[in-house]
Amino acid sequence: MTKRTLRLATTHLDRHNERFTVGALESMVEQSNGKIIPLGYEHDPRIAPLGRIIKTELVELEDGEFAVDGSAELFDEDLSGLTDLGQREIPVREFEADKFTIIADRNFRDEEGRQDIEDLKGILNDAKTEEEIKKAFEPLSILTVGAAFALGAIASGFFGEMGAEAYRALKEKLKKIFSKRLVEGQERLFTFDTTISNSHKSINVEVIITNPTDDDIEQFFDKGLNQLDLVLPNHFANNKAFKRIVFDFKNGNLKLKFAVLKNGVPVIPK
Repeated sequence: MTKRTLRLATTHLDRHNERFTVGALESMVEQSNGKIIPLGYEHDPRIAPLGRIIKTELVELEDGEFAVDGSAELFDEDLSGLTDLGQREIPVREFEADKFTIIADRNFRDEEGRQDIEDLKGILNDAKTEEEIKKAFEPLSILTVGAAFALGAIASGFFGEMGAEAYRALKEKLKKIFSKRLVEGQERLFTFDTTISNSHKSINVEVIITNPTDDDIEQFFDKGLNQLDLVLPNHFANNKAFKRIVFDFKNGNLKLKFAVLKNGVPVIPK
């Protein structure tokens, strides 16, 4: 385990021609110091955390601008020196019961993208919509459908919330969105992000499909949801304090990529 200080954000104009306000940076510091912030790579949800941010502070720069610096612990094979952070945990999305959420990034800001989100919102019973802000060098295009379900009842709960007609419409709309021509060098991800709970605990569970084909979308909703219902009870029975579990779905198969403990340490299957 290696400790470093990393610059996380500044008030300078960034590559997207945007800038954070000082107030936004102050809010970032306040929120992050109450949690353990996983350190990822280019906002790619397929990659397990490389480390964690355990403390942040606002600093004034020589040119009068401001920055947020973070104290980071970078993971390696020896984790014996990790700081004990008590009851602090990593933040994860927590979705509402009986309410879908659509999360899109800046790639959906144009007129066509906004219309796609509005269409999905209508199909998903007037779902909530959010924009995810990513400051990656070459950001992935990510579209997420989020919801909350009881353990063992994802497939039945999903279909029950929508009905057969909306279920078919959702699949066709997603096929249309992901059939559009790719920007050179860019990958598109569809993620199904869920809060799964039983009487004892809840876990954030994410299924990721990279550059989904029509067949991927069809098979995920027709087979993948049932596969989740079958495998997740084993993870809930595990004594490890998982906070997040990430799966990959391709060619009709669900595959565990990694899990993340409450303290931000990833667990990667052999």
